[in-house]
Amino acid sequence: MRIKNIGVWGRGAGEVVAEFGGARLVRTAAGHLELHGGSGQERAEAREWASLFLGTEYVVWQPAGD
Repeated sequence: MRIKNIGVWGRGAGEVVAEFGGARLVRTAAGHLELHGGSGQERAEAREWASLFLGTEYVVWQPAGD
């Protein structure tokens, strides 16, 4: 699993918390966490990471096709 913190992703999209291949865990301006893109395996890795390191914080799991 390769995690890469890269700062800001896109205009107004929010701050990238972690990146898992093509999947990006993004904190929006409203404070929500959203997972964008990635393959099924990358999204599974992101879910596992979130369960270990984010505790009870709420994550919005966007559809894989976004």
